[in-house]
Amino acid sequence: MTVSVDPNFKSSLPPRKRAKTEEEKEQRRVERILRNRRAAHASRERRGNMWNTWRPMCWLWKTTWPPCLTTSPR
Repeated sequence: MTVSVDPNFKSSLPPRKRAKTEEEKEQRRVERILRNRRAAHASRERRGNMWNTWRPMCWLWKTTWPPCLTTSPR
């Protein structure tokens, strides 16, 4: 199911009030979907930024210390 709503959409309902009508329920559902999409996108951005930060360090460590990767400490 695809819902296309303006990303700058602001809710007119007060928070934490139980939705009584079907229209309010639908509005809350759409708001929840959009909030979840934004949170998922932010999470993917954070994960991508973290990976882009650590990838050069991992490559540097692997090329600088190859004996550590092939020998066992025991």
